[in-house]
Amino acid sequence: MSKFSKLKKEIEKLFDQRLDMQFCCSAYPMRPKNGYATRSIPRFYVKIGKDIIWDFPKDFEVEPMSSEWCNRNGISALVREYIDTPVAELLEKEFKGEFKSFKHTPRRKGHPEKTYTNQSDMEVVKSLTDIFKTADRRVGKQKLYIWAAKSDTPQVEIIMNVRFTPQE
Repeated sequence: MSKFSKLKKEIEKLFDQRLDMQFCCSAYPMRPKNGYATRSIPRFYVKIGKDIIWDFPKDFEVEPMSSEWCNRNGISALVREYIDTPVAELLEKEFKGEFKSFKHTPRRKGHPEKTYTNQSDMEVVKSLTDIFKTADRRVGKQKLYIWAAKSDTPQVEIIMNVRFTPQE
């Protein structure tokens, strides 16, 4: 988990401090009927204060290959790509992580290998990058207001309200 903690620290440095926002990851063991945990599923979530505003995989429909897709979701690579993107490109960029597919190798010989693209990939990634863009202290207020007006991600409005509503 040390790699994620470094990534977490880097992305959180970009967030406006008024948000008290955190990007978190937990791993949950998958226990088959024999009782032994052979693998785990990561859970990524974004919190503002104590409220979770984005939660993967809970908030998204993950298709039949759910454990495969959850484990190979590319979210950490997406966060790294976001961090490395120049500020001038952030609001218009299509991130490579928005398009994810994985291969399924059958357990029996003689069956062909298949490639699946999960339809929720785009929704998961777009909503996460939209959250990051809205919380990013490097993005100017005017540009952010124009961009946010076009966004259909519900968390954008939540973050904009917290970030730009005067504190009493």
